[in-house]
Amino acid sequence: MTDLVQQLAKEIAVRPNQIEAAIKLIDEGASVPFIARYRKEVTQGLDDAQLRQLDTRLAYLRDLFERRDKVIESLKEQDKLSDDLLARVNAAETKNALEEIYAPYRPKRTSKSFKAKEAGLGPIAEKIFAEAVDPAEALAGFSHEDTSAVSGVVPSSSAAASSNKAGRSGAVNRPWPISARVAICADRAVAPPLGMFTAQSQPSTPSAPSICDRRRKRRSSSAMADMSG
Repeated sequence: MTDLVQQLAKEIAVRPNQIEAAIKLIDEGASVPFIARYRKEVTQGLDDAQLRQLDTRLAYLRDLFERRDKVIESLKEQDKLSDDLLARVNAAETKNALEEIYAPYRPKRTSKSFKAKEAGLGPIAEKIFAEAVDPAEALAGFSHEDTSAVSGVVPSSSAAASSNKAGRSGAVNRPWPISARVAICADRAVAPPLGMFTAQSQPSTPSAPSICDRRRKRRSSSAMADMSG
């Protein structure tokens, strides 16, 4: 008998073997109404309300137990899993409680953009995008112990340069922030994400003619045609 079955049996106030039978049917694809109506002898009398509670709690507890296992594994890898901490993790009855316990130990994520800037790629990215310099040429002689920091710089920058020459992205003339340029290099993106431009740096584009403008133009053309006729 698993901890999951024991907990569900306690919450629903039924026998563990009833829970096990219901879980088996649910995992085989049977719906709650079907089990309640046609498999009552298998679950030994579980009614619709009990089965619905079981189905909801089963999904939640499975997620909780799976997340708990991942948290414990992470704490082991960090060599932070003390007996007291393990007891607290195992005692967490909700996902929120578990995440609150894990929060101080959650590894901080480091983006490729941050790694690239830390590696000194800022001026190189500036040069590639401002002058359309060949990325391989700009990176000549550059080295860094953390190879993940420069992963993807050459192919992404090459794509950006090709796109600029074709007139699709216009990256050469756009005053993108250096962080954006490094992020574009490091994250294999040619165009910046939506909202990256500031109000001052957004390229101005002519607005489309309004309906009124088009109507006035048609009327003017018609009047000219009548006069010439």
